[in-house]
Amino acid sequence: MTLRPVTPADRPALIALGQAEDAAWSDAPPVSDEEVGEFVDSYEPGVVFERDGRVAGHAATGEGELSLVLVDPADDPEPALEALVERLGERGHHEVVSYGSDARRIAWLEAHGFTHRRSAFDLHRGIDAPLAPADWPAGVTIARYRPGEDDEAVHALIYVDAAWAEVPGHVERSLESWR
Repeated sequence: MTLRPVTPADRPALIALGQAEDAAWSDAPPVSDEEVGEFVDSYEPGVVFERDGRVAGHAATGEGELSLVLVDPADDPEPALEALVERLGERGHHEVVSYGSDARRIAWLEAHGFTHRRSAFDLHRGIDAPLAPADWPAGVTIARYRPGEDDEAVHALIYVDAAWAEVPGHVERSLESWR
């Protein structure tokens, strides 16, 4: 078992790891390689935990307190968590996210002094009938979002006007991180 820096060649294994975690702990429809890749790429490269010559875990840091820990759900999580969480702590990151149904990880985290701070939810629901058309107030017009052109205005709307980061459990994100 080794811990080593991520290389570009690890990206497919990190995507597979993210998909395996999502499939094991989420009852949502499967996510695409592209979606998992964007998620993994939104963090610094970080480190991988290798077991028997394969990537069995991954840890990376993001903006602010954000951190990412992926562990192969088919493995005993303890060795990977021990190494990955220690590495994050050495870099000043003391927050770990877990799926609520990953009982082994949650038990390990609690046994090592972590406490629950907040929950996150993937929001999706089935719709039996089409939604009613929106009834917009007078003076409101709707325009399609234009990536690259509207980014700054929408970011300000979320983080300044709506004060997103002031809500407990929400984090401040720079424009680049939000993109």
